[in-house]
Amino acid sequence: MKRLLFFIMAFIPLCNLTIGNYQLKAATHIEIISDTEQIADEAKIALPLRVQNEAKQIAGAIKEGDKVAIQLGFEGYAMNEEFTGYVKRIQASEELVLLCEDESYQLHRTQVAKIFQQTTLTEIVQFVASQANIQVVGVVPTVNFEKFIIHPSTAYHTLKTLRDEYRFTAYMSGSKLFVGTALGNQGKVVKYHTHKNVEQLDLQFEQEEGRLYEVEAIGITEDNQEIRVMVGTKGGARRTLHYTNIEDEASLKLIAQEDLDQLGASGLSGSFLAWGLPYIQLGDLIDFTDPGYTELSGKYLTQKIVTTWGKDGFHRRVTPGRSV
Repeated sequence: MKRLLFFIMAFIPLCNLTIGNYQLKAATHIEIISDTEQIADEAKIALPLRVQNEAKQIAGAIKEGDKVAIQLGFEGYAMNEEFTGYVKRIQASEELVLLCEDESYQLHRTQVAKIFQQTTLTEIVQFVASQANIQVVGVVPTVNFEKFIIHPSTAYHTLKTLRDEYRFTAYMSGSKLFVGTALGNQGKVVKYHTHKNVEQLDLQFEQEEGRLYEVEAIGITEDNQEIRVMVGTKGGARRTLHYTNIEDEASLKLIAQEDLDQLGASGLSGSFLAWGLPYIQLGDLIDFTDPGYTELSGKYLTQKIVTTWGKDGFHRRVTPGRSV
């Protein structure tokens, strides 16, 4: 379902940028992507050829690794800090483009290697994050190992590999790594109403009874033994999921059940475009109201946010996750 919702909004968008030693209040375009399916928040800042008559000086002075802070808002309203991180890459042509990454930048620069005996997935994740001085918040799946080897690699690559193999969510927020198999609300409730602060609607509701699954989970142990379990609704849509480094049948069943919950949960698919206000982050709970299509109304986890700022204004494209 795609609907355009028209409102008059005369607010003037503002930005405050801190890049290295520079403080700027102008940019051609800013885009910030936060996604629970990606570890890192990313930001792209495009600066005009002349920024307060300092373009040449800025282009020569900004370097990779410089700290970045982005505050956005509207005239007459409080500014919110939307992003903190580092300059990851610089592109200079007709304009100066800075590609930035949050604290995950440090994970890319941190090397890890270790041999664990009688350990858990939790201990491994905490060790990897700690090497980059990052705190872990949340609970990862309960998986035990007789032995686990981290071969020399970056902390980022190791965490991404663990996340993908053991099917848990992991994303950065500030200097903390939020982890879990089904992250719930860790922040505030943010209200969206199609008659008040939603510009464009591209959502549809999917009923749980229309998405029943039967999952065959196949796990491979460290000594290459195969374990199989079945979870879900017999006769439902069949899915086969594969896992590695599984210790026992109980651990395999737990991880498979979490994946099944993701497959079979009722909720919204799609996204909606909203104004830059209200302020929303990953971990916040979306309280969504659509008087014209009440099936869409409800409370949802926040799955993804794309924030844009520029000549077209200050907007957010929000993707709701599972209903709560």
